[in-house]
Amino acid sequence: MFAETRFVFSAGAMAVSLACLAAPMPRAEEEPPSAPGDYLLQKWDVDDGLPDDAVAAITQTRDGYLWVGTARGLARFDGVRFRLFTAANTPALVSDNIRFLTEDSDGALWIGLSRGVVVRHRNGAFETMARPTDNPANWPTSLVADSEGGVWLGLPHLRAARWCDEQWTQFGETDGIAGSGAVNCIAGYHGRTWFITETSCGFFDGSRFITLTTDVPLPQFQPRRDDGCWLARANVLRKFNERGETLLMGQMPWSGGAAEIQTLLETQDGVLWVGTKGQGLYRLDDAGIERVKTSHNFVTAIHEDHEGNLWVGTGGGGLNRLRLRGIRLYDARSGLPGDIVYSICEDNDSALWFGSRSPGALRLIGRRFTVFTNTNGWPGGIVTTLCADRNGGVWFGTLAEGLVRWQGGVFRTAGLKGERIESLFQDREGALWIGTSQAGLLLWRDGKVTRFPTKDGLSDVTALAEDGAGHLWAGTQQGELFWRGDGSFQRFNRGDGLPDGAVHTILADGTESLWIGTRRGLVRFDGSKFKQITMRHGLPDDDIRQIVADDDGNLWFGSSRGLFRAARRDLDEVAAGRRTTVDCVTYGRSDGLGSFEFVEGCYNAACRARDGRFWFATRRGAVEVNPKALIVSFEPPPVHIEELIVDGKSRPLPASGRVEIPPLPDRIELRYTAPSLTAPTKVRFRYRLENVDDDWIEAGAERAATYLHMPPGNYRFHVTACSSEGVWNPDGTSLDFTVRAALWQTGWFRAAALVALLALLAATIRIVVLHRVRKRLRALERQHALEEERARIAKNMHDDLGARLTRIALLSESARNDAGLAPGAVARAEKISRAAREVSQTLDEIVWTVNPGNDTLERLIGYLSDHATEYLAAAGIRLSQDLPESVPAAPISSDVRHGLLLAVKEALNNAVKHAAATEIKLDIVVEPQSLCVRITDNGHGFDLNVARAAGQGLANMRERLSTIGGDCRIESALAQGTRITLTLPLKRN
Repeated sequence: MFAETRFVFSAGAMAVSLACLAAPMPRAEEEPPSAPGDYLLQKWDVDDGLPDDAVAAITQTRDGYLWVGTARGLARFDGVRFRLFTAANTPALVSDNIRFLTEDSDGALWIGLSRGVVVRHRNGAFETMARPTDNPANWPTSLVADSEGGVWLGLPHLRAARWCDEQWTQFGETDGIAGSGAVNCIAGYHGRTWFITETSCGFFDGSRFITLTTDVPLPQFQPRRDDGCWLARANVLRKFNERGETLLMGQMPWSGGAAEIQTLLETQDGVLWVGTKGQGLYRLDDAGIERVKTSHNFVTAIHEDHEGNLWVGTGGGGLNRLRLRGIRLYDARSGLPGDIVYSICEDNDSALWFGSRSPGALRLIGRRFTVFTNTNGWPGGIVTTLCADRNGGVWFGTLAEGLVRWQGGVFRTAGLKGERIESLFQDREGALWIGTSQAGLLLWRDGKVTRFPTKDGLSDVTALAEDGAGHLWAGTQQGELFWRGDGSFQRFNRGDGLPDGAVHTILADGTESLWIGTRRGLVRFDGSKFKQITMRHGLPDDDIRQIVADDDGNLWFGSSRGLFRAARRDLDEVAAGRRTTVDCVTYGRSDGLGSFEFVEGCYNAACRARDGRFWFATRRGAVEVNPKALIVSFEPPPVHIEELIVDGKSRPLPASGRVEIPPLPDRIELRYTAPSLTAPTKVRFRYRLENVDDDWIEAGAERAATYLHMPPGNYRFHVTACSSEGVWNPDGTSLDFTVRAALWQTGWFRAAALVALLALLAATIRIVVLHRVRKRLRALERQHALEEERARIAKNMHDDLGARLTRIALLSESARNDAGLAPGAVARAEKISRAAREVSQTLDEIVWTVNPGNDTLERLIGYLSDHATEYLAAAGIRLSQDLPESVPAAPISSDVRHGLLLAVKEALNNAVKHAAATEIKLDIVVEPQSLCVRITDNGHGFDLNVARAAGQGLANMRERLSTIGGDCRIESALAQGTRITLTLPLKRN
């Protein structure tokens, strides 16, 4: 049995706070601001997707998901949406009543249900585990995992069971468990598993249970991070160490058992959280104890996630998240005389001073405001800008009362009455620089004022700063910068790379860089050139009004649209052209800050206090920023593909391998997430489907990708995410899936179809070719029969008609030679003989035309040459011919030969009868696609116009050639002869 040692109140501030919590505080001379609590509260209930408003268990697994157990099912939460698992959709969950949750060392989730059922969730699948006992009276009282891969169940009647090597091992009194009642197992720190009963507590040393005490009723128990554990019962809290000492911490701030302690949790920062039944949630540390507001006063479960958020389960108010408030607003409700704040600074005594729209000076010490309006020598007027004096005190620039100094608890006027002072800055030598709207830039040193000429634009100075070399920089409302070196000012403007906009603020961050906030974006000066960074580079706003730097390499910006942060390294790389965009973190309503407009035009509109907090002046009050509370983690977020939905139906996702998708999907939807429990709406995604997307698709906050009418094939879907801090997961995750081909999309089907198509094509070609061949054969047969008929006609005409005409001509000549004929009869016999010979000659031409043996170009050229020779020789006209040496094989139909022959005869006849020619030249030229026959005489020629009007001979030749597809061209002039060119198209064999 161990002795109980009671603490006296002087032993620590904790006991003092417990004793004084319920006592009324004395009213101070200065009212503290009615600031909101130090924690931001957000609630989720059934309207947000939670299965039930009564939460029994909470845990977070290493994959980032938060698991919530209720009496109506299990919920998995990624910060944005709940996914429910119930007996209806998960067969392994035989009951919806979830009582316990824990994660083992392998990352599997263990779920304790009512009636003693234990379920394990591993690799995306739920499985019901063997029961440690079949006795319904021995239902588990707790479920925890140890650091060695085991899982513990607390059981009634001083018993416990451990799952290891896929089996349960029972422990009881013979194994060291002492006391009375049921055993509750609790996971401790440093790999230790603790147990408590109704009257004892202890731990498992690896082989048996070591009992530490058996004399104190212990309904609630929480291991400590340093040594020992916390013990609680009703409203009494004790601290117990392994040396056997029970230290009474005092009573909780309620009487008796009106609020029973339900659950305890010690967080990573050493704070003890106490959840009660009836009095809500309490926070206990070395500074004291305070009640923290929750959505319900019955607290059933407390859990701290990987990002430091506190999750609180309630007995009817749903799920709560508590996060340390990183942004706090001080306005008229907090003690400010007005909401609009112009300037903020911190003096050497760590007091904060504010200049606001309301007359007077305002000081904040702790959380107590003091307003100076007509006391301590304040001259009156509205403060426009502030500057802490290096030697103690504060400088005030006013709207019309000039320069005022606070020192030694008294305000004193330092001159410049009537000037509108817009900016103040004290350099490293102690000289005070004063920017005004009318008088330009002034220098105050030891009570003497030096004025600098405004003729070069050095007026309306709104921003002042000193670089690392001790040179002064001044920015103006006109968007110009002035640099003071060697006693003179150098001017920079738009021509040097500055944007066309007012300069609001200048920050010399201790490096060679100078950061300039303007109305047209952020400007970095690296010592040689200016580089503008704007919204097209990723900034949330171009109107940069205030800039503060922290110790972690970040710049914080107050703008016309609110507060945001960016890494200085990223800004440098954008300015240097090594990257195109910068990742910025914005802060809004979920961080405790609404859509505030930060003030412009006043130096010291933002300041960094000695405690590391930032203060910004806005049009709705003074904003206090705790950067350590806002910067969550620089770890990349885990990325998961949660669902693959094909045509509205979810497909199971295997732990490894490919997912098979039926053929011809109309719509494939992939749902993914990156669990983030602090700022889930700020997580951004990008994805890419191999062989479909050429590059990464920037999805923003969208958590689904959709593809329509995907062809068959193998695909790999990649997705990655960026945290709210701008940290990308370099690997992300991926899913392989295969869209199966329909029957007609398979390779063998396509090959068979191709073979069938080729066979069909071959058959079609064969049919078409056979049809054409047969048609050609029939045509050739008809042509052959026609040629035979033509040959027969030609032979008959030649043999019969020719013989008869020859006989007529011979008889006529014989009669003409008969001496007994009368003179008239002789003349008639002469005419008959001549006519018979002419008809015989015409018959020869017809026979030549009809005879199919003459249907060649060679026969045509030969016949034309022979005809011209005979005809002109009979007429006594000299003929010269130019014929082709070789004649290609080309068919000439009988009608074409006949038409061309008649045209040639017409031309020769005209030359003999009308031209009085003594010489005619016949040229026949065979060209690749035509036959050209040219007849040229040296006759007296004629006028073409007169010839067209006088006769039809020339027109007949043109018509004959046109009928057979040829062309006739006639060239002639008086006393210059005539040339007739007959052109006929040719068809080659």
